[in-house]
Amino acid sequence: MKIVINNVTAPTLLSPANGSKICEPSPVFLWNPFRGSIESNLTYRLHIVEVLTNQKPITAIKTNPCFFCTSGITEPLYQYSMTGVPFRNNQTYAWYIGVQGQKKEIAVSPVWSFTWNECNGVSEEGVEEEEEGTPVESVSNPPINGIPYFYLTSEQKNETVNITGDFLNLQLVNKEAVDAAKYFIYNEEEKFIYTADL
Repeated sequence: MKIVINNVTAPTLLSPANGSKICEPSPVFLWNPFRGSIESNLTYRLHIVEVLTNQKPITAIKTNPCFFCTSGITEPLYQYSMTGVPFRNNQTYAWYIGVQGQKKEIAVSPVWSFTWNECNGVSEEGVEEEEEGTPVESVSNPPINGIPYFYLTSEQKNETVNITGDFLNLQLVNKEAVDAAKYFIYNEEEKFIYTADL
């Protein structure tokens, strides 16, 4: 007889923040990984539902159908696809993360909510007119002696960086004049290591 004791802790949600308002069409969902298990076959499930008027997020999770649900996530983050069902303007959504083992949820995070609104920015034509000429650079970190900057653009893409030592100095070339940018670092085996805002 084999007895399995589940001592997996629930994930801690990070982003989108609880009660926040966002406008990104493909937001990144972030959470702290579970702890307490040496099993390598555990994965995450992202569960998102629409919250109806006068409905609590926890009730929406229990009763409403999935707006978007996906399983088999192996890292503590998930970026919503640009080709997915678009979020609706002024709509509140509830979400949580479950830890799955053998197709069953063995631990779940608290339920958080966010409201999606269309971004209130200048039109793309206006941005192009303002930005003809020198790109706007946003530098939030000072130079480090002997370590050159690795330049990032505000376009969404993957880039490979080879470094010597333990330091990487980043600078954002903000051609699109975005208000915020986030970067993710993976190792050569494509395992998630770190993320932060620029």
